[in-house]
Amino acid sequence: MNTTPEVQFAKIIEGIDQKARFSEEAFEKLLVALTGAFRLLDGKQSMLAALQGNPEDIQVYILKLLGQVRVMVSEGYDNLKTDIQIIVQQLEKV
Repeated sequence: MNTTPEVQFAKIIEGIDQKARFSEEAFEKLLVALTGAFRLLDGKQSMLAALQGNPEDIQVYILKLLGQVRVMVSEGYDNLKTDIQIIVQQLEKV
């Protein structure tokens, strides 16, 4: 059963709010990871070296996290576009 455009727009707005919260959480996680990495790598004798850590592991983690954030944000906008296109098609029928 088709719902009215008003209801569909309300659902889209709710979805936008949810995607914005997810994006903000993902960016916050990335910021924390970067801040921690910079702290570990700061100075001549870095804390990471003192802990016998591997800088490449941090780089891989940050790049992986950045890729995940990019995909999540991109998928969110793609879904939003699809939702709006569906409503536009329904409005053209009216």
